[in-house]
Amino acid sequence: MRRILIFANTHYQIILAIQMKLTIFSEDDVTLAISNHSGHADTVCERLQRRAVFQNCVFVESKGMIHNRSQQEKLKEFFQIIYGKKNRYSFYLKDIENKYFDEMLFYNLEIDTYGIYSILAEYNHKLVFSSYEEGILSYENIFYDSLKFKWIRFLRRCIGKSAILDNYHKFYCVYPEMYAGRLNTVQIPQISTSDNRMQTILADIFRINRDVDYKKYKYIFFESIYETEGRGIGETEILMQLAEKVGKDNILVKKHPRSTVHIFEEKGIAVDTNSSAPFEAIQLNNDMSDCIFVAATSGSVLSVNSIVDKPSKVILFYPLTAYQNIPELCTFTQHVGDVVAAFQKKGQMRHVTIVKSFDEMLEIK
Repeated sequence: MRRILIFANTHYQIILAIQMKLTIFSEDDVTLAISNHSGHADTVCERLQRRAVFQNCVFVESKGMIHNRSQQEKLKEFFQIIYGKKNRYSFYLKDIENKYFDEMLFYNLEIDTYGIYSILAEYNHKLVFSSYEEGILSYENIFYDSLKFKWIRFLRRCIGKSAILDNYHKFYCVYPEMYAGRLNTVQIPQISTSDNRMQTILADIFRINRDVDYKKYKYIFFESIYETEGRGIGETEILMQLAEKVGKDNILVKKHPRSTVHIFEEKGIAVDTNSSAPFEAIQLNNDMSDCIFVAATSGSVLSVNSIVDKPSKVILFYPLTAYQNIPELCTFTQHVGDVVAAFQKKGQMRHVTIVKSFDEMLEIK
């Protein structure tokens, strides 16, 4: 039995960690470390520990740790990661008694990852470092590499210690055929919408309200954050045009977690009462196979919906908006378009349509 440590910062990563534990890691001793980068992460961790999904589940208050450092602290951590048995990130592991692991999985390759690896490598010099996906938009798997990281790796090798990239060989993902990097891929099975184990776990840890009847809505609209930020791109106006054509009763709005506007309620369109829960968990607890997900720029429609066995149809209508007015959206939409095209070229993601006109949106049934 291998001992595996998985770090998760987002709800998607937590769900994927659960899927790996239920499938490819079912015979392994797995510890899940959940950071406070997502809302209610401490409560989610407690509930997972109570359900004993993993052999151990620990909560790590790491948000802001990478950035809130003085120059003196940065210099100290640099040398500790190279030479020491402990460093600034030792507290990540304080609730883990047995620190011998065969493999550790991260999504982000940052300075804290280097710090944790340097500690765990003291317990197992052959510790394997692996990464895993964060949705289909993460398959390029490009990590920031700095001169500091290069020096850490170089100096560790000089004193006979392993460097993190020396043992970095695997990328866990749902679509291995779509990965073009240098790592060896390990396939994560698609999530079955009829998997009662997964549904029960997610309903418990995220407190999903099962009273919402999603089947009654033909369209589920995913709000972006730009209206709240005062940088609207016209998505609300397009949604109202859709409502005029299909009827307000056929549309449900999934609000952005940080949204503070009440446009949709004022216009008589229903808003999901589960809006505080991650939609990935909501979808896996409801039959949405006949629903159409509609969004201008929300990546949520491409997350779990792309790794379930019965995905809903997706309409992305950013070409109809003023997304060009926001520089980061120009980069994001270009990336989305490229990824969707690449997947569809290989026979995947046929349920996704990037529409070029409003009439094209209405044609999708």
